[in-house]
Amino acid sequence: MAQRYKGHPGLLGYDIWNEVNYAADIDFNEFTKAAYRKWLEEKYGDLETLSQAWYRYSYAEWDDIEPPHEVVPYAENLDWLEFKRQHYYADMQWKIDTIRAVDQDCLIAAHGVAGAIQHMTSFGSDDWLAASKVELYGLTWVPSRRGFKPWQNFFGPDLTRSAARGKKWWHAERPGGPLWLQPQVLGHEKEDGRVMEPEDIRLLTMTSFSAGASGVLNLRYRPLLDGPLFGAFGSYGMDGSRTPRSDMASAIAKWANDDAQKPLFAAKPVQGDIGILVIPEAQAWDYLLNHKHMPDTYKDAMFGAYRGFFDNGIQADWVHIEDIAKYKRLYAPYPISMKAETAQALAKWVEQGGILISEATPGYFGDRGKVGTVQPHNGLDKVFGVREDEVEFMPDLGHLISFDFGGLTVRGGGFLQSYRLEGATERGRFADGRLAVAEHSYGSGKTLLVGTNPGIAYFKSSEEANKAYFKAVLEWTGTRQRVFLSDNRLQARLHEDGGRKTLWVLNPLRKAVSVDVSVDGSAISAAKTFWGEPASGGNISVPPRDVVIVELQR
Repeated sequence: MAQRYKGHPGLLGYDIWNEVNYAADIDFNEFTKAAYRKWLEEKYGDLETLSQAWYRYSYAEWDDIEPPHEVVPYAENLDWLEFKRQHYYADMQWKIDTIRAVDQDCLIAAHGVAGAIQHMTSFGSDDWLAASKVELYGLTWVPSRRGFKPWQNFFGPDLTRSAARGKKWWHAERPGGPLWLQPQVLGHEKEDGRVMEPEDIRLLTMTSFSAGASGVLNLRYRPLLDGPLFGAFGSYGMDGSRTPRSDMASAIAKWANDDAQKPLFAAKPVQGDIGILVIPEAQAWDYLLNHKHMPDTYKDAMFGAYRGFFDNGIQADWVHIEDIAKYKRLYAPYPISMKAETAQALAKWVEQGGILISEATPGYFGDRGKVGTVQPHNGLDKVFGVREDEVEFMPDLGHLISFDFGGLTVRGGGFLQSYRLEGATERGRFADGRLAVAEHSYGSGKTLLVGTNPGIAYFKSSEEANKAYFKAVLEWTGTRQRVFLSDNRLQARLHEDGGRKTLWVLNPLRKAVSVDVSVDGSAISAAKTFWGEPASGGNISVPPRDVVIVELQR
């Protein structure tokens, strides 16, 4: 294929993996089994070492080993999950190397589904790993399947931007039309992405641009005429004729590609006020641990923390454990498992000045999923200045947990872990009197440990006290959010390019809203308007499902 199309004037490049993922139950054929055994031999060297790691002492030769079919929390299952990830991403690299051997100049791209928070483990949706292999990364984001709430439309772009680690990224599949008769849409309101009005196309596109996307592609010109996706996603009519949706898409495309917008798109989103910590082994262990028990504790905790900050107008970035050096403040929503090297890296980061807020059971399970006899595990007791008093793993009863923090009565969720002080300072107790929250200084940094999962509770019930908790913990870090809106039903993103600052303010509501805006503690003053009505003093009026984009006075 590369030999045929190399140098063709219509060739930009190759998207080498569409919607990066693989099936959770793949795959048990003899070729995969052979590759798995070879991978294990390279990792462990001999069967004796493997038997000690797995607590399985009956293997006489490598061919005795079978991949585990049951999803259970054992060391061999962790190895199977890691093998699959490496195996399939090695195939991705093979595609790249094969094309590059023929064509050194074309673009190498891929796009996922922003699935790392739900499906990095089960379906291999590792956006960070995928993005590391290509020049341009992107995402499919279809609100009819994912939901059209503001936090959902920002979540996918925010995660993809973080995974791209400074590379350009784009909204590679953005719908311009409805989705009919598919299982994902059942139970959704009509306005929740099931149809796409022109204003929806504008809002979705501008959301991705405000989150830093360098481009957008409508995945259908005209809807398909055959199969289950008949009529889906296209901006144009079934006969290819123009529609109000295609007129909107056309207007945005002409605006975005006009030279007048070059300064706008040269600026990039600023770093978030806080980072949400992504620990791959925590997701992997939760997948194995809770597969039969079935609560979505990991997903709910991660989404709940993101929503908790988002609903307060606070920009929170997704931060892979490998990238923590770039951030001063981190929030760990579900750190249930950490390898020793992860715990040590986090401890060193705090010691050197990092500020860490962690929900319950940090590093409870260590290497190969083994429970630490001292909790917090792997030296984290020193980092947090506490020892575990009691622990309760009853996520189905997590809604019964509550604790006090700074005058708030906050709902817990997931797990409960109470503490004894070992140098830390008490900051809150559970309703039954056990110690729930502890603050500690460690080296040049500091920590706040919360003995349950308030993110889970916020994701499930959206209580005001839990929303206030997320604002309070950012304030505890000594940080003031860079952009402040008087009405957090709207969203704002600040971009910078050298000394230039550009502000995007989006209104997802079906009515116009005027909002007061300040940046870095001062009311804004607009020097130039790229879209919408100019700001009046520190006030911006945003029409329904629209955006105002202004360059700020220096």
